[in-house]
Amino acid sequence: AIGKTDFDFFSEEHARQAYNDEQEIIQLGKPLVKEEKETWLDRPSTWNLTTKLPLMNKDGEIVGTFGISMDITERKKIEEALKESERLLRESQEVAGLGSFSWNISKGLWTSSSILDRIFGIDESYIRSLEGWLAIIHPDFREAMQNYVANDVLRKKQKFDKEYKIINKKSGQECWVHGLGQLEFDSNYQPIKLIGTIQDITERKLSEETINNSKSKLSIALKIAHLGAWEYDVANDIFTFNDSFYAIFRTNADEVGGNTMSSADYANRFVYPEDLSIVGDEIKMLIETDNPDYSRQFEHRMIYADGGIGYIAVRIGIVKDENGRTIKTFGINQDVTERKKYENEIISNSKRLKVLVEILQYPSHSIQGYLDFALNRAIEMTDSKIGFIFFYSEEKKEFVLNSGSNEVMSECAIAEKQTVWQLENAGLWGEAVRQRRSIVVNDYKMPNSLKKGCPEGHAPLHKILIIPVFEDDKIVGVVVVANKETDYLDADIMQLTVLMDIVWKALEKKKSDDALYE
Repeated sequence: AIGKTDFDFFSEEHARQAYNDEQEIIQLGKPLVKEEKETWLDRPSTWNLTTKLPLMNKDGEIVGTFGISMDITERKKIEEALKESERLLRESQEVAGLGSFSWNISKGLWTSSSILDRIFGIDESYIRSLEGWLAIIHPDFREAMQNYVANDVLRKKQKFDKEYKIINKKSGQECWVHGLGQLEFDSNYQPIKLIGTIQDITERKLSEETINNSKSKLSIALKIAHLGAWEYDVANDIFTFNDSFYAIFRTNADEVGGNTMSSADYANRFVYPEDLSIVGDEIKMLIETDNPDYSRQFEHRMIYADGGIGYIAVRIGIVKDENGRTIKTFGINQDVTERKKYENEIISNSKRLKVLVEILQYPSHSIQGYLDFALNRAIEMTDSKIGFIFFYSEEKKEFVLNSGSNEVMSECAIAEKQTVWQLENAGLWGEAVRQRRSIVVNDYKMPNSLKKGCPEGHAPLHKILIIPVFEDDKIVGVVVVANKETDYLDADIMQLTVLMDIVWKALEKKKSDDALYE
């Protein structure tokens, strides 16, 4: 604005800082790049990434300054949301007593989070070596844990999954912990790093010890039968359940045909197919263990009688005969679906915010490259398998395919792939334009009058989410993601809509920038 200064637009404090910055550039002759919060006199504050440089005349004398600014307000909002999500994750870990570690195997050193330091009772000066970790372990467990890491984890290349006892270095108290870890390998499939978590499970172990010291494990299970008690006759392969147990699965004994069933029938009815091996391995350990006081807790996915999917926590114990053979197992189950949903939501929100920041910071040199990157991140963010981006012209009522994910292109066996469609010929995905809203179908196999079918050789569809992209009040694009393993939810619609709105704004800016430099 000719004849105006920063003091005519911004607050006194912001205008003064901008003036001082410009004077410094004039005096030193050096450019300045900074993120700054702009506090306007007549509208809400914004954030800009500003680059200012000295302005020189033909004789090389500095006669002023010039610069460019890019509005990064949305990015700053996303960064703040990401910080909040990370804070919630830290607080959740704090409540759960869950610490994390990373062990560099070749160097023999490990790093730890502040929560794990508190569990172990160590500070920054503690030497985090293999010997240092072994020194924290209770003497009764030290040799067994050393052998477990050397043989099962490093030699057999299995994941770390062990409960063991430690002695807190600061307090001297004995504590139980549960360690989980996953190996990372080099190009020769040699382990180079172990990353995982360690949780303080002392309270749970004390509860288990109380149960183990009881004269009648079965009577204790029955006292808390309202959580869902059961027992299993090993020799006859028969489970016995009560109504409290069936209530967890949203059914009752009359509906399933009685209070007993075989292990195979139980697995087929109530265990999520991909978790059958987890349950099978746990039952095998129960039967084969030599420890008469053996007890264990684990979690797996379950199938409700109405077809829904949930999570269940199982605490189990055993009864042996005089010959040491396991003749019966018993336990209690608890529905922990809501807790798992909350944990998964924290992880998903953190991942989604990370994707948004990555897209905003992606240094693409072409529009096609930017859109391909955005599509792949949209697929990742929604836990989908395939996706498409279409440009749409309201004037022509025409779709033009711009981007398709690598997986869908590899699965597609259509001989002559179509890239342009008229709205009148578009099936379900055209409804996002016709209805001007997002479309979700979580069971694509079910009959739907809006579908017009897929050409022979098209990548198979199971679940699909379609959103329109608006520019002002005009639809300018349609984005499709598909084949998420679980249902698409409102959160997926919201996150994908926000993401593609940001992508399209960045796309329009890039087009403007490209036109400016042509």
